[in-house]
Amino acid sequence: MKEIILLLSLVLANNVFSAITVVGNSDASICYRHAELGASSRSSISICRASLADKSLSKDLIAATRVNLGIIYNNASKPQLAMGQFNLALLNESAKPEALLNQGNSFFILKNFSVALEKYQSSLLSNIEDVSAVYFNIGLAYERTGKIKEAISYYSKSIKHTPNFILALQAKERLLQASILNKPVDKF
Repeated sequence: MKEIILLLSLVLANNVFSAITVVGNSDASICYRHAELGASSRSSISICRASLADKSLSKDLIAATRVNLGIIYNNASKPQLAMGQFNLALLNESAKPEALLNQGNSFFILKNFSVALEKYQSSLLSNIEDVSAVYFNIGLAYERTGKIKEAISYYSKSIKHTPNFILALQAKERLLQASILNKPVDKF
């Protein structure tokens, strides 16, 4: 149960930082709000898919909606479907950083941490705006693979960029407490 809660925390934390903003009252903007709020329902997926059928959307908005739909698929524990959307979004340069970050999240959900780390690093190289989310995810992946010093280092980087990032603060504190008490770190 603890693993499910922390994995859900990862997914929800990333959605806050990686959804691509779409303004207005269109289905695309509703899709964005659902992704940002961590939705995973069939109705959320339907709204996003309906917006992709809108012929008046620009290429940038289509790519943004694909990223947001992928986030919703990840939230629904459908990372393979999510990756399909992220791959299509990667064809648009404006969506590339967020698509790469969220691909990393898909691989994390699939427990392929080495590929998740590669995707996270690629999102940094693509100049993602919110590096604190990427550093946090890298910390999670390192923690999951037992590289505690690296995890603490990346949690610290995340906190440096966003000092009140609660999940990063809690993760770092948990690892530091475990190392001070010289006890094994709880696997999430």
